[in-house]
Amino acid sequence: MGKNRGKRDRKTVKEESSDDDLLLAAAAAAFPPKQQQSTTTTTKKQHHAFKDIVPPPFPLPIPSSLKGFLSNTDNQHKHLYEAAMQTCYEGVTWEENVFSETRVQQALQTLDDAGFFRVDVTQPAGLGAKCAPTFVTRCLVGKRGMTYKYLGLRMFAHPWDGGAPGCYSEPVAHALRVISSLNDTLTERTKVHLTSLDARKRARGEPGTKGRPGFDVSLINKMASMPRLKDEPMYKQAKCTVSWHADSSLEHYSTIAVYQTIRQNLNKSQSRDNHEWSVALRVAHNAEGPKAARLGSIVVDTKSPPIKLSLPTASVYYLVDDANHHLQHAVLAPKVVGNISGTRYSSTHRLLREGAQVSSMISRCEAICQKFAHHGPKRWRIEQLLLNEIESEWLRQFFIQGQAHKDLLWGFWCEPISLLFKYWSKLEMRTFQVAVEEVYRTSTGIYESFSELLADRARNRGLWVERERDPSFKRVDDALKPLEFPAEYNVRNGKIKSEGQFLGVSPFPDGSNDFLEHIAEMVRQWGEAFANATADSLPSEDPVKVAGGKLIDLNFDLVPLVQSKKKKGKKRKASLT
Repeated sequence: MGKNRGKRDRKTVKEESSDDDLLLAAAAAAFPPKQQQSTTTTTKKQHHAFKDIVPPPFPLPIPSSLKGFLSNTDNQHKHLYEAAMQTCYEGVTWEENVFSETRVQQALQTLDDAGFFRVDVTQPAGLGAKCAPTFVTRCLVGKRGMTYKYLGLRMFAHPWDGGAPGCYSEPVAHALRVISSLNDTLTERTKVHLTSLDARKRARGEPGTKGRPGFDVSLINKMASMPRLKDEPMYKQAKCTVSWHADSSLEHYSTIAVYQTIRQNLNKSQSRDNHEWSVALRVAHNAEGPKAARLGSIVVDTKSPPIKLSLPTASVYYLVDDANHHLQHAVLAPKVVGNISGTRYSSTHRLLREGAQVSSMISRCEAICQKFAHHGPKRWRIEQLLLNEIESEWLRQFFIQGQAHKDLLWGFWCEPISLLFKYWSKLEMRTFQVAVEEVYRTSTGIYESFSELLADRARNRGLWVERERDPSFKRVDDALKPLEFPAEYNVRNGKIKSEGQFLGVSPFPDGSNDFLEHIAEMVRQWGEAFANATADSLPSEDPVKVAGGKLIDLNFDLVPLVQSKKKKGKKRKASLT
């Protein structure tokens, strides 16, 4: 009986350890090393089989007469353009009139009138770097709870099913449903283009396409030609509204579909020539995808000529399957500036990687917070990584975008954001208990590692404070300037004192990075005291008093505790890694 019980106990411990490993991996994945490559959904065997396959190279020499982009409107080099589209740009295709432009324009006008399109203040190089307002105004529409992160900013989607009753006015809800209908049409068209590309690949003895049709968000851009736009850097023959890039955060091998509509102001006597917007593309293998190169090491293929697609209004272009992995694209403005050139709206439909959905984040929070009865270094690391992710990657991302952003989205996002604050509050209380009680009661040598976790969070908070004070916000409307982080501090019972003003609570006296850094330093000093078995290294302040409360009574003399450790011989070490 006892023997069997021991087997069951060992099995339980093993299962719990396995669960912790999975949770730790998920938490750590949220803060990977800089430029770490993302994993793909294909198996290792499939990945090995596909690893050296790229679109066919351009088969012809580039003539000296070509002084810029190959274009679909250039009759002189038509044969070169066609050769390029059949080889290195084989994943690019476009078509016209697949969906009612009138419906799309009416929907976009409704969203525009409601204030959906706004400037984003991005931070392309990450926390600690400069911020920059965008030239293009944008909004995100998609499945309920979807988000999209680009250039350091997380966008929160308006649900394209219109949300629950009361989330939006009926005209706005109807406009969102039109975008959903457009998405359904583009999904069906994507199936056709995937089938066509699959047949061409198999005909030359290669594996077929690997992507699946379907999209879960549309990033809708609104742009106009203006004098302050920068020149396209390769040929300086046009202005860029969006410079060279490959779309990020997408499921590998997923197709991108872009519907464009242009609202122009032309008189009958005015020609449409040179008023067209263009999409430029160039070959840059592994600019994105499972083998994505580091940002600074992406190499543009000079043997493949860049192309330019001048597309009419109501057209759709597709980057099918792995095209986004091997091509970069840019958006070129018309030569004519002003009302004649019109305003271009582009509804860019994408399939995002796992983790962009808020429900997956909430599920992770629930799984981790249900295990508060478990203690130890690995658990504490999981919890701190998750707490950092909730605060930095979700909550602060939402409130830094201003009051107008909150007003538009709060009808739907109130519930998930409040739920994330609930878990943030629980993890703040857990941190308080671990940092002030459990770490100070233990002698397992984990102080330094836990101190580093707290210090990392303190640095992160400090960088967010810098981001919220960036001079770029002085150049945007007041409604787009950062909101205060809505957390109430010095609350020990877990209950918000000021309903409506705050969404989360913390037992710590304040939410400053300086205070968190101070607690981290005290934990480090405790570790040094235990390591040296001397009271000389103990922090000079009582941790409970520093934490500002009477919730936890340590009720022991600090010096004898450290000195008693000396008698226990070789100390037992543990690691948080």
